[in-house]
Amino acid sequence: MKIIKYNLIKRSNRKQQPIIRLSCGFTLLELIVVVAILVAVAGIGTFAMRNIVSDSAIDVTRAEMLQISKAGIDPVNSFPGKVVANGLA
Repeated sequence: MKIIKYNLIKRSNRKQQPIIRLSCGFTLLELIVVVAILVAVAGIGTFAMRNIVSDSAIDVTRAEMLQISKAGIDPVNSFPGKVVANGLA
């Protein structure tokens, strides 16, 4: 909303002439409210992203375990370089 302010100035030997000034800006309170809203939205977004990332890591692990089980590979005993209790690999 534009607020028009009329100021009358006195000039020597002339009539008073109005000076029109347009006040186009935001008040400090409006800026503080906008910043507070942005901080709240950023905080909510940060926590939501954390949950999404951790959930996706769990889903990836589940998918990999499912692929290994479908392939018929025993993930514990089939990798090279495993150490057996009796010394035989």
